Amino acid sequence: MSIHTVTAFHYSGLLGRPLWMSAILAPRFLASAFESAPALLILLCLLPGRVTGAKFGREPARKLAVIVTYATVINVFFVLMELFTAFYSNLPEHAAPFRCMFTGLDGHGGLTPWMWTSMALDKGIGLTFAGFEPSPPGAVTDYAQSLPEALISLGAWVVGLLNLTVLGKIVVSVRGNAVVEAAR
Repeated sequence: MSIHTVTAFHYSGLLGRPLWMSAILAPRFLASAFESAPALLILLCLLPGRVTGAKFGREPARKLAVIVTYATVINVFFVLMELFTAFYSNLPEHAAPFRCMFTGLDGHGGLTPWMWTSMALDKGIGLTFAGFEPSPPGAVTDYAQSLPEALISLGAWVVGLLNLTVLGKIVVSVRGNAVVEAAR
C-alpha cells in the first residue's frame, strides 16, 4: 500500500498536471492494484491445474475473484467520479486529459485506441500517459516508444516469464509427485 500511496503523492504534487491533482489518486492506485494483481494470481492458480489436469487452486481463485470484483467496482466508481468532476466543473485544463484519452485532442489521437481497448479490458494506461497531455503550456504530442524503451520492456517481460516458467515447473513437479504418492 505504501508504494502506491507514495507514488500517488509524487504524481499529485506535480503542478500543471490536472489529471493527477486529485485527492483520490492514491485510492485509485490502490483499487487498480487490488484489481490487477489478484487477477494475475487467479491465472497463476488455475494454470497448473490446466497443465497437469489436477484440480487445485480453485478455492483460492474464487476468493481472489471476490477481491477483484470489489476492486473493479471501486476503481470504476473512482474513474467515474474523476470524469464527473472534470466535465461538471467545465474547467478546460481538467477535461483536456480525458478528451485526449477518449477522443483525441487537437488532432492527436494516439492514446485513443489504447484507452478504449484498456476500458474494455478494465485496466488502463491512461492515468500515466494522459497525465502528460496536454503539457502545462498546452501543447499535445503523440508518444512513440523508442527502441531502448521497447527493449527494456521486452527484457522485463522475458525475465518475468522465465521466472514464472521455472516456478511453474517446480509447482507442477511437486504437485505431480504428491498426486502420484496419494494414488499409491
